[in-house]
Amino acid sequence: MLRNALQRRGIHSVYGGFKNQGSGSLPSLFSWGACRGSVNTHFRVLPEFKNYTSQGQKLASSIKHDTERLLANDWTTDYSSFWADQLEAHKLAHTNLYEKGVNPLAGMFTSLSEFKPEEKAAILQQINYFASAVKWADQAQDVYSEIFDQRFVMQRGVTDPIEREKTLAACTEMVVNYSERVPSEFRRKAMKDVEWHLWNLRHYVWDSPNVKSAFPRVMA
Repeated sequence: MLRNALQRRGIHSVYGGFKNQGSGSLPSLFSWGACRGSVNTHFRVLPEFKNYTSQGQKLASSIKHDTERLLANDWTTDYSSFWADQLEAHKLAHTNLYEKGVNPLAGMFTSLSEFKPEEKAAILQQINYFASAVKWADQAQDVYSEIFDQRFVMQRGVTDPIEREKTLAACTEMVVNYSERVPSEFRRKAMKDVEWHLWNLRHYVWDSPNVKSAFPRVMA
């Protein structure tokens, strides 16, 4: 019974589901047949990519879907290494499909290296945008983690108001430095998520005249 259950089990990914694994064969990840009956109901091919090849439609749609999900998620408490894994998966898929002679999974994927250069460039641009979002989301989580650690120590071991203000000043400077590095297309999103935690830290500082004077825009 267990053996039969294992043979009936499908393998699913963002690109679709694989059925009937009992034969031991693994169909192309980008074939239309591989996506029939997929339990991944949130994924769909977007009509804006209708002029791409069938494989390119799935890859481009998946990258856009992941990018929209990442931009909708909180970059502090909700961010995880899942997004870096997704980025690497998209890069590998792009390499397998469009790069000639560097396919480590030859035979499993259909090569598009001989044609569709516009499709290759457009999807690579999508990947680069997604990679930039992952980079700045990862750094936003680093900033949040430092604020969280400092707040934890402050709440339990720092009673001197001057020392608490020093901690707030250091974290505020860190946030300001981060905001100056973030590209304009991600700055509003990143700062909305990070500044909430900075203001939460500010709640535990009784008074901060020096911080307000040094960072009037942030601490006004």
